[in-house]
Amino acid sequence: MNVPPIPIKLKDFRINGIATSNVKAGGSVPVLVRAEITSDQPEFYLFMRAVTNLVAGKATESGILIQMDRVSAFLVVTHPDGSADLYLQDFPVLIEMLAKDSVAKGEAVFQPDIGDIRRLRMPWLKLEPKDGVLYCFKVGWKFALFFDLNPARELDVDAMERSLGRLYRGLTFRDLYEALESEEVLSKLIAAGWFPFVETIGGEFETLLKAYKNDFNIDEETQRLVEKFDGKRIHAIGERWWREPLLADRKDILQRALEAFDRGDAVSCLKIILTEIEGILQRAHIGERGTGASAKELLAYAANKGIEKANDSNSLLFPLQFQRYMLECTYAHFDPKNPAANVMSRHSVGHGGASPAAYTKERALQAILTLDQLNFYGVTTVDHQRTT
Repeated sequence: MNVPPIPIKLKDFRINGIATSNVKAGGSVPVLVRAEITSDQPEFYLFMRAVTNLVAGKATESGILIQMDRVSAFLVVTHPDGSADLYLQDFPVLIEMLAKDSVAKGEAVFQPDIGDIRRLRMPWLKLEPKDGVLYCFKVGWKFALFFDLNPARELDVDAMERSLGRLYRGLTFRDLYEALESEEVLSKLIAAGWFPFVETIGGEFETLLKAYKNDFNIDEETQRLVEKFDGKRIHAIGERWWREPLLADRKDILQRALEAFDRGDAVSCLKIILTEIEGILQRAHIGERGTGASAKELLAYAANKGIEKANDSNSLLFPLQFQRYMLECTYAHFDPKNPAANVMSRHSVGHGGASPAAYTKERALQAILTLDQLNFYGVTTVDHQRTT
């Protein structure tokens, strides 16, 4: 993996950026020296024409004929002396990801195993501080373009790898990002108690999402997803929980909730999980910050933990959107004088006001996945000794 591929050597390859507007001779023009864009953005095609014409032209001058319309990935590393190294197609890349569960060395990894994508690296590539990078790659039927060509700076390789990870993640999970950018779709999902929980992304949630976007087969797809959480899978979630201090400390209680779900007892499951969530958040907050907090402060704290975990507010953990989900679903407003029949929240359950009809297996699964999401955020990893 660390053996570098052999590059095509290019001469007089001098590019410091791409003009972002027209200008007459003698005028000033803004030049973009660093960017991360995808083929969903109109400027991608304008930039790519300029870049591919330059790459193909310089390759021809070096005696190499390249048909750029048949290239799905290329990397250009520019050097201060005007030379450049061109890599085409099959050079190796590493993707740093958050795994949902343990993965053994040599084990195949599939999209449902991915909890988040952090960065994209090329460990074989040796970059100097004054080098420039221009990289285009394909995911599915879409492309990403990254470049950092500013000659007045030192190349930040860490920032570059994170940018490439964002691009790869955004294209791989484009349907999820589009859904959460749509107020109509997001509101519909939250109203039904659903969210792209880490445990479900990578195929399962996307199938349910399609049903909601098309307003077709929603009940059938919901039932199909719920049925996938059999005893074996629920047990695996529990095993993941017991590895974390705050959840292990509550195992005797939470285990009963998981067992209740498995035997179809949604009432017991919801009564336990929805009331335990706030206690776990409080203990985490006290353990880390020394004080308790209001419900809204606890949800903001949880969102911040999710941002810290991924070092990115726009990760597949979707921490800011999850904060809204918990406010509008897990902590939905409950009026005991005029209870809404479909409200299943910490308040309605805790005050004994939830409708019996609202205690469904679907709602119980959503509660389990909510606590599981907080576990992925790292909320449950605080030093619980400070909370006792």
